[in-house]
Amino acid sequence: MLGFVGVGIVAGTAQFFLFQAYRYAPVSTISPFEYTILAWALVWGLVFWGEIPAPTSVLGMVIIVVAGALLTRYERRRR
Repeated sequence: MLGFVGVGIVAGTAQFFLFQAYRYAPVSTISPFEYTILAWALVWGLVFWGEIPAPTSVLGMVIIVVAGALLTRYERRRR
């Protein structure tokens, strides 16, 4: 039960700071940092469950990251 409470506190604090980041910075600045969740999911899946992602999953992750990077680049050039 203590672990659940700890995870809840950490997750709630993380959400609060994410909301604050969106309040003070443009979305195109923050979004690339959110894409790191894909890398963390890959690492934690491998470490805790020994899960090796399928090639199609890796391809999907690459497409998402590249699209985000291109969007960020486009937004910065547009300004």
